[in-house]
Amino acid sequence: MVIRKAEVRDISGMTNVFASAVENTSAFYTVNQRAAWVSQALRPAFWDELIRTHYTMVCFEMNVLVGLIAFSSRGEVSMLYILPQYQRKGIASRLIAIISEYAHEEGYAHVKVDASLYLRPLLLKLGFELVEEYTKTIKDVEFPNAILVKELI
Repeated sequence: MVIRKAEVRDISGMTNVFASAVENTSAFYTVNQRAAWVSQALRPAFWDELIRTHYTMVCFEMNVLVGLIAFSSRGEVSMLYILPQYQRKGIASRLIAIISEYAHEEGYAHVKVDASLYLRPLLLKLGFELVEEYTKTIKDVEFPNAILVKELI
């Protein structure tokens, strides 16, 4: 496994990971919800801006981009996605650990995640605490979401 900072040349792989991961959430979200979710990030400009404005890391297995995570200057993980066939192999946990270490070194008091239903169980297992449940709207489609926080002491 190789984990490094994301670069513009990774955008195609990042888009693939994102779209594949969202499509894999069919047990949690409807077809309309998944379509609205994916539509927000299919433009290369979206990823270019993410790489420029966030601390964004990508994970590779055998030269295949299999995961990504993005951390904003507000102390929030804004993206965490793993290719479906690589899920449940510890990659998301490793990416969260890297971001937590980075945040701690940068002086953040906590790491916050705006989490989907799919991600919530992993975050709770990793020591995050549920702060708020709410409904998120993307392209007039509603999603159950939650804010989870992990203190960095």
